[in-house]
This record gives sequence, structure tokens and C-alpha cells, in this order.
Amino acid sequence: MSGQLLLETLRSGCSAHARGILLEGGRALRFRDPRRFGRWSMRKNGKRFGKTFDNAGIDPLSPEFDAAGFRGILKAARGEIKRLLLDQSRIAGLGNIYVCEALHRAAVSPFRRASGLSEAEGARLHAEILAVLDMALRSRGTTLLDYRDAGGGRGGFQRMLLVYGREGRPCERCRAPVARRVQGGGARLLPVLPEARRRRG
Repeated sequence: MSGQLLLETLRSGCSAHARGILLEGGRALRFRDPRRFGRWSMRKNGKRFGKTFDNAGIDPLSPEFDAAGFRGILKAARGEIKRLLLDQSRIAGLGNIYVCEALHRAAVSPFRRASGLSEAEGARLHAEILAVLDMALRSRGTTLLDYRDAGGGRGGFQRMLLVYGREGRPCERCRAPVARRVQGGGARLLPVLPEARRRRG
């Protein structure tokens, strides 16, 4: 979401869009959040400061996010799978890029009802979510515009994207052009699998 945690000296001046600043020993830890999507929280002597994550869902990188638990989340859902995966109150930390990539790699249309996925499809999607997150972390994130990691470097996962940002280019699986469809009342555009495009006419 273009946010950064920057560890800087006080002499470096305040970063643009800094929403939270912690000072200690002549250094500043600044939370830069241009789009205001981020949250931060800290505790000191049992007291909490900052914006909280009380309503956040399960962390997909935690041991609790296993295939069985994911299956339970799917079964309890009513809507489309992509909207479920982007719901931060269900699963925290998944953004549009990584959800698009995981769905494509698992061969699951973003328009499918989450509760309608078979056990095998759910297990495959769960594995691909973890695989995509692992690749993205190892690549230090995805730099499409201005994202930089904590060291100021560009991410590298954009070179591994199979569908996100590849509208009109051949699908790596079937060679048909990748298309984008409006989902969620026009809230966002997203890449979809070519077979999903055909199924919806």
C-alpha cells in the first residue's frame, strides 16, 4: 500500500506523509503512509497507543492459518472468493496484487463463490497464497510505482507477476489475453482468468 517504516536520524528531517513518529537516542522511526491505509499500534506498560488491529482477521503467515482453518473460512463465507480474501477482518494482510496472483496460480476464478470451492480447490488456493507471499517477501515486495523497502530499495516481485498489470498480454497457462473485469460494484479492476471471461459471456 506504498507505506514504509523508515529508521532515520533526526537530522534527516521529517518524511512526507509521516503518520507516526517514535523518537529515541537521536533517531526516529517514522511510519510513512501516503494513502492512509496503514495501521500501527504499540504498547508501553500495558497501555496501547496508535491505531489498533482489534478487528483484524487471521495473519496468513501465522501457524494458525492452516488448510483446515482456511476451509472453515471459505465455508462460512457468502460472497465471491476475491472479495473474501481482501476482507481484512477475515484474513489480514492480503492485498489486491497477491490475491490476484494466488487465485490465478490456483486456477480459481475471482468470481467463484467462496463457499462453493471444493476441498481440493481450497487446499490448492491456500498453498498458493502461502507460496505467493513467500516469493514476494523473498523479493522484498512489489514496486509498481513508488514502493521502497525499509532499506530504500525497490522490490522485485513485479518481475514474477503472471496476471496483475498484464492486461492484454498472453496468459502463461493458456496463452489467451489476460482481461480485466469490474468486481465489487466497480470498486476495482482486476485481472481474471481467461476461462472466467468466457463463462461470464
